[in-house]
Amino acid sequence: MRTNKWETAEGSVAPLGVSRVEAERAYNFALYSRHATHVSLLLYGADDLINPALRLDFDPLKNKSGRVWHCRVPDDQRANARYYAYSVDGESGPMDRFDPAKHTIADEKLTGIRTELSFAAVFLDSRG
Repeated sequence: MRTNKWETAEGSVAPLGVSRVEAERAYNFALYSRHATHVSLLLYGADDLINPALRLDFDPLKNKSGRVWHCRVPDDQRANARYYAYSVDGESGPMDRFDPAKHTIADEKLTGIRTELSFAAVFLDSRG
């Protein structure tokens, strides 16, 4: 798979979910959201599923294409993380329930834990 410098630095819109980019020794993360105004990727170590080992705030000018938020995380940046989740903020209204302080969403494209990946999505809720 050929990648360009833009994808290497800021991630690719496809495929949605998490994917391994072996040639770059990195993971690509892509999340579709129609109404999100801010997205953060939270990476967790195996021993602490409450406090992220790394939080990456997406820049909408660099890490958003259309309705897809994306980033690329090289192996040396991921801080031995094994799990990930997204924190998403957006407009509040009767049909929109964004609240990044209370909810962290799991990746809807992950249908199960894939043993070939070092990451698995988890659902975390700050209510304890």
